Amino acid sequence: MVLFSAEGGTDEEPSTVFFYGDGAASGNRTNATKIETIYRSALLDDLSNALLQYNADIIVVELRQKANRVASAWFDVSDKTGLNTSNWFSPERLLYTIPFWMYNNGRSAPKFAHFSIAGHNRSSSSNRTFYIHKFDDRDCDNDRGFMGIVESDKDDCLMPFANKAGFTKLPIFFYAKYDAPYLEKVVGFADHLLIYMDHIV
Repeated sequence: MVLFSAEGGTDEEPSTVFFYGDGAASGNRTNATKIETIYRSALLDDLSNALLQYNADIIVVELRQKANRVASAWFDVSDKTGLNTSNWFSPERLLYTIPFWMYNNGRSAPKFAHFSIAGHNRSSSSNRTFYIHKFDDRDCDNDRGFMGIVESDKDDCLMPFANKAGFTKLPIFFYAKYDAPYLEKVVGFADHLLIYMDHIV
């Protein structure tokens, strides 16, 4: 069941719509084959009950480029209790990541500098949301993580790469192709964000 969907380059702020629903299409969507530019399910407002109703064990945050999945993070919500719109998006619930596993040696968890849907203001005019990031990102040399959304064109680390790749309008969805600082060959971009709940077979 789709919980949230957003297209890149629309000048919408996905984080604002995710939390408050302003301007989003509503209703229930079982898949994302034909979905509006930005969509927010009312199920997010009572997530614990929705997980019980649909017998869901996981929530997946997925980035797609031309309808192909390029990155995703899976979160364990099998306890189905005490969950709200955003607290499921946490390192403690992280089960699996694609295209690489964030837990490098398969045993110890990495330390994250930022891990939240609300994200992090890198400066007064630069904001990243739906943000999974390993290191302090005050300078571009230490800019390293997994995924996020650029909601400000003042992001001086990622905007040059995005523009060169043809992604010039906000919001810009980005991900790391492998675990390394964000260089041009490391960072990838997507045209669609999809968040859905599912059950593990």
